Amino acid sequence: MSPIHLQYLRNMGVEATLVTSLLIGDTLWGLITCNHATPRKIGYEMRLIAELLGEIVATRISALESLAQTRSELAVQQIEKSMIEAITREGEWASALFDRSDKLLQTLDATGAALITQDGIWSQGDVPEKADLIRLVDWLDHNCAEACFSTASIGLDYPQFESIADTTPGVVSCPLSRLGGEYIFWFRPEHVRTVVWGGNPNKVLGSDGASEELSPRRSFEKWTQLLEHTADDWTVAERSAASLIGASIADVMQQLRAMRVMIAHNQFASLSQQVTHSDLPALIADADGGILLRNNAFDNLMWTDRPGITHLADLPRLFQEHASASYNLSELFTHQRPWRGSATLDSKPVLIRADAVFSTPDTVLGYVVLLTDISDRQLAENARRRFPQQNLQDFQHPPPDIVGEAKQTYESLLAAVMENAQLAVMEITDGIDAKRVPVMLRSVEASVSRTSRLIGHLIQRSDSLSE
Repeated sequence: MSPIHLQYLRNMGVEATLVTSLLIGDTLWGLITCNHATPRKIGYEMRLIAELLGEIVATRISALESLAQTRSELAVQQIEKSMIEAITREGEWASALFDRSDKLLQTLDATGAALITQDGIWSQGDVPEKADLIRLVDWLDHNCAEACFSTASIGLDYPQFESIADTTPGVVSCPLSRLGGEYIFWFRPEHVRTVVWGGNPNKVLGSDGASEELSPRRSFEKWTQLLEHTADDWTVAERSAASLIGASIADVMQQLRAMRVMIAHNQFASLSQQVTHSDLPALIADADGGILLRNNAFDNLMWTDRPGITHLADLPRLFQEHASASYNLSELFTHQRPWRGSATLDSKPVLIRADAVFSTPDTVLGYVVLLTDISDRQLAENARRRFPQQNLQDFQHPPPDIVGEAKQTYESLLAAVMENAQLAVMEITDGIDAKRVPVMLRSVEASVSRTSRLIGHLIQRSDSLSE
């Protein structure tokens, strides 16, 4: 162990310490730390039990984090549904976000939200002044390369935004366009609170006058700190929900802008740039099916040696399900029936959404085809379907040298562990953020593997002592 850490323990008057790691997958989530004022040796069995407890707690933490994530994703789905319904009913989706309920705020436990696009600014609840919002947007465009930005104390972290921190120091934002200038924001108010520390945390290291070597602090008297100009921290689930809502809004904006490209030909250049730079693969065709625009995201889905397509009639040959794709496209052309389904494009599973766009109730102006790569979702579904039957069963057989009553004890202990693991697997769902599922399932598998090994060692140790 670090000599500085050992000296730190001595300064606290600690003579014995026991630490168990809480691992979520391969990442250290936290520690269970036990200290004792006098020397104390912990036996092998007790250390195994401590490690076993750590594994069980870590498995539950993993499942609970997944459950919180899933709840956020369900709320995001409801918000996306309300936007789609608003478009159908009123032709305007922003009203569904800001005029009907507090769902947008409740999902992130925020007190204010703002949407800034090229079409205008919408807000709800407590938000900064318009000038401050515009300054924040400009700063994010030039200084934030992250997918989403978050802070609980914007005035302390970025002093140039002290005026925002006076009312809403907690900020989360997600970009809606790769070209910049368009964001969705959430805000939280200041939460003044007192934090009690075991000693001043700002005085971690000192200097030993005799040796001039670094030495940890020696005072551990209760030290209180008044925490001001800071909001409650944004949780992982809340930041993930913000990212998913931002992606949903960007999707809706992409769809509407694609329609505007055909409706407003005089604005074709500027709006097509938005579609071209979108991450959502898209095709726009005229009333005869001729391709007006195919963005880079669409081309990136296909193999590089694929020839380009110039007409929607060329689209079915790109899919492995050629016959069904031809039928759905024919229905779209002939009866203007929307095409919704899944198919395989160059070995990649994709979702298809194709619609006719009308200039009048009886006149087709053109067609919009949007594709969504669901490779991650497919991998997640395969992992979840395979996991409970295959992976967990591998750990239910005791080592060959554990027999008789010891075997029954092993199976009894492992049954409780398996029940805990199965519960974790049931609570881990793919939801929208499918990339998380295989990682979290591997975390449960690794925990069960370590736990079964620990139980085996513990029982073998007990048998050897009884003999």
